[in-house]
Amino acid sequence: MAITLEEVRKVAVLARLKLTPEEEQKYAAELSSILDYVDQLKQVSAPTVGANLTVAHKQEELRPDETDGGRFQGEILKLAPTKKGDYLSVPAVFGEE
Repeated sequence: MAITLEEVRKVAVLARLKLTPEEEQKYAAELSSILDYVDQLKQVSAPTVGANLTVAHKQEELRPDETDGGRFQGEILKLAPTKKGDYLSVPAVFGEE
């Protein structure tokens, strides 16, 4: 399955990548090769395994949460470049503050 340069450009825009024309050619060839391999895998017949064949359901053993009483809070706040009260101040991730 051949990938066109237009498809590579569309994926690059979605991934916010700036590709050179040489990179577009390279990735078109590489993606086409990958999709050809996937097509080959689709042609392989494998025995069907029943849905009930699973690994034994074992509950994850997690350690209990333990607090340290905030004993390092003061030291951490001293090292922070910006803070608001007793909290670290970081740039907004999802929008304006």
